[in-house]
Amino acid sequence: MPDDTSELDAYLRDWAPTAHQIERWPRADLELTAAITSRLPPESYIGSVRAILFRDDDVMVMNDPSRAHLLPGGHREPGETMDETLAREMFEETGYAIASKRLIGVMCFKHLTPPPPDMNVPMNPWFFNAVFQAEAGNYHPTRRETDGYELSAEFHPIDHVRGMNLDPVNLLFLNHCKPRS
Repeated sequence: MPDDTSELDAYLRDWAPTAHQIERWPRADLELTAAITSRLPPESYIGSVRAILFRDDDVMVMNDPSRAHLLPGGHREPGETMDETLAREMFEETGYAIASKRLIGVMCFKHLTPPPPDMNVPMNPWFFNAVFQAEAGNYHPTRRETDGYELSAEFHPIDHVRGMNLDPVNLLFLNHCKPRS
């Protein structure tokens, strides 16, 4: 994490979120805000990369132990680009390669409680997730991790997904996805 926060300060001055919720993780409480934007924060503050994954007009729905959501993805490994992270995480969580993608927005997390000392998170109170809309490529079932946090990953018709009880952040990004052309 860089010591100079001037780029981050400039980004946050223009931050205009349109969705908000409180996230209670097992070891941290966080304020989550999200915005539709084509502007990313400084890359060193982007800790995770996520995507709403489409296959034609169907949307990937993930189920973890606490809820259904539409944003598979995860933590960037040291030295990984955002593209590399997104490709790896899609394989691990869904088994699918990505055929195409476009940035649709950013999620901003702010620590409300101090993170435990052994938790591998930035000490700055803010960290970000880049969010993409992606089209599924080839399916590789052996690449999907079945012993991870995600319990299932299945495509559902978009009309069915819009009727699900999704949180405001998932709905924000789903509603700003563009239909396939």
